[in-house]
Amino acid sequence: NFYKWDDWIASISFQNFQLPGVKGLGFQPSTIYYDHSSKRNPTGFKFPKSYTGYTGNDFEGLYIQDMAVLLPSDFKTFNQGKERTSFDAKDFVLDNKGVSVNILGTNIINLTSGNLGSWAFSLDTVKVVIQQNTFTEGAFNGKIELPVSKDSLVYSGDLHSGGDSLQYEF
Repeated sequence: NFYKWDDWIASISFQNFQLPGVKGLGFQPSTIYYDHSSKRNPTGFKFPKSYTGYTGNDFEGLYIQDMAVLLPSDFKTFNQGKERTSFDAKDFVLDNKGVSVNILGTNIINLTSGNLGSWAFSLDTVKVVIQQNTFTEGAFNGKIELPVSKDSLVYSGDLHSGGDSLQYEF
């Protein structure tokens, strides 16, 4: 969609990718837009919460409206096989200040199918905030069933960048 050098937007396809420093957290984008227009943004364009770059039509960079977030292989179900657990997210931007995205997934794995070291568990909420290439927040919560109890325990966890990979602690 090309009008002039300072007014064009292209849509591209891209395979799954991971961010440097957050290995284990993958993204499977739908259509990606490259916005090189100072007059308009792609249709449906929304800035992530807490975005601090240019917030008008003068935004220039990559925009992914819809994508699947692929969790590390440890977050799985009993009958999943090799496919990674995923959930949908929106509004990922990459501009001259870096990657910015606010991710919130809910009801991702239910207690009857979650497999954490052969123990039943749920993954109720995952939250990740990346602001201008800085991993600023990561958390998750759910329930876990111990083999010696019929009642489930509530857990919460922390996601953070550690070296070159995503680290998580319960």
